[in-house]
Amino acid sequence: MKQKPGPKPGKTQKAKALGKTGKDLASQISYFLPVALQNDTCDLVLVLDDLDCRDEINSAAIFNEAIDGIHGTENIDRCVAFAAPEIESWLIADWQNTFAVDYRFRAFHEGLRHRLSSFCKILFDNPESFSEFNPDTDACREKLSDVLIKAVQAESEERKLTLPHFSKREHSPELLMIAKAQIIQQKCPIFAKFYHYLKDHIE
Repeated sequence: MKQKPGPKPGKTQKAKALGKTGKDLASQISYFLPVALQNDTCDLVLVLDDLDCRDEINSAAIFNEAIDGIHGTENIDRCVAFAAPEIESWLIADWQNTFAVDYRFRAFHEGLRHRLSSFCKILFDNPESFSEFNPDTDACREKLSDVLIKAVQAESEERKLTLPHFSKREHSPELLMIAKAQIIQQKCPIFAKFYHYLKDHIE
């Protein structure tokens, strides 16, 4: 059986890993990290994944095992961090600096917040607690990003207006750019671990 050739050194491979999560992301790490280490010196291996209601300790072990299996990582610092259940929980935790001020959502953000809180049972003081693990899918029973998409759509239909859709790929990264980590860490304990690691090791 022939071994599949790895990516060529010097070529950017980052885009191929986008959207990967869990074991698939661990496989991407095993595939691409050795090449990255050949080309550049590395001070830190940072893994950030949506937890999707999976067990945090077991999920971290999968990534650590993948990194441990790569020659040259023995003396490199690493940080395995999670957004629980998805990165959108960070946006909800800092609502006043994200949806409440963004030009696409601010006009109806109060109604959207009420819908998410009252009908979708999202706790704005503890958004990481949303949903529960579904062993059949190895993920949350309800995806937080899907709930946001449906809630924005429902607001649009109720108001009989053409409101912007919510896109995890488009809007989440943009809103994260204006979110305040200091506020998020007060409401998201799992994020707080990541936040304090970065403060202690980078600042």
